[in-house]
Amino acid sequence: MVGGLGLLETLRTFQHPLDSVDCHQPVIAEHIVFKEVRFSSVAVLFRPMIAASEALRLKLVRGGNSPARGVMHHLVRFLVVFFLATAGLGQPCFSEATNDIRIIKLVIESNSLPETDRERIIHLFEQKTYPQGEIGDRIRYALRDLGYFKTVVDEPKFSFPTQGEERGIAQVTVKVEPGVQYHLGEIHVRKATIFPAAQLRDIFSLRRGDLFSPTKFSEGLDELRKLYGTRGYVNCVVNPVPSIDESHRTIDLVLEVDEGKPFDFGKLYLEGVEPHPGAGKALSDSWKPLEGKRYNSLELQRWLQANHFDWKVSALASDSIRTTEDSESLVVNVTLTQWPK
Repeated sequence: MVGGLGLLETLRTFQHPLDSVDCHQPVIAEHIVFKEVRFSSVAVLFRPMIAASEALRLKLVRGGNSPARGVMHHLVRFLVVFFLATAGLGQPCFSEATNDIRIIKLVIESNSLPETDRERIIHLFEQKTYPQGEIGDRIRYALRDLGYFKTVVDEPKFSFPTQGEERGIAQVTVKVEPGVQYHLGEIHVRKATIFPAAQLRDIFSLRRGDLFSPTKFSEGLDELRKLYGTRGYVNCVVNPVPSIDESHRTIDLVLEVDEGKPFDFGKLYLEGVEPHPGAGKALSDSWKPLEGKRYNSLELQRWLQANHFDWKVSALASDSIRTTEDSESLVVNVTLTQWPK
């Protein structure tokens, strides 16, 4: 999870002359709808949300851990994903769409894109099927993962062979202005106390001098969040503050960590109909040694796997459980949503 500390600084950092940016509006959790807006409009549209974020931050600082932190996470996650994605740092998430298109041929029109990268993108997309409205955005993000941080991709043009439109088959032509390639400079970690800064830095697969990849950077943020979850810091917030060096074509990032407070294991709740007498009691008894201990996401996974062996619960933890953070009691309650069969 990413956070809101210094959002205004992040906004100021990216007031560079871009032709357009992707305005992300949240739908549900990770789902995002893409729109194109001028960057100047972004500052106006989201100034009230930025103010709300900063107000919540002050409340958290003054009042410690509170229910406001949960609200803060939802607001902050949207704001930072929005800013990072508009600048090419975010992980794209696509909304559900109809009219899927299988790309039988992709033509990239560009005077400056190297042939090797052109062929790489073509190979990535040809003979694949995507919602028609997402194809341009997907090509843009694929180019950004090759270091073309400020790439501009025009609206794709679709050519359907005979009856191809009915079958969802098309040749796609798209004009691309890739711009220059950017490399990673440095990633610095600040305000971390639970883990050494060097350990947190090493979570990221990107190394100094690598072509900057928004996808790899986002994956690193997710792994950092998971690591903190192994120590009970389920509300850890990380705010990436990027800086672009145009003369060297590098991107530096400062990760400001707000670790929050550690959580313990809370109660176990069981949903649905007990498959046989004693099943619920057995699961509750196996949970008792965990209740009250410092929360550890890996220990929760081990508990689920152990009960999967005994009770044939789904092997995928995300399909079997639902976790709820109680910011007042600083516990993580767990609901088992699938009974053993």
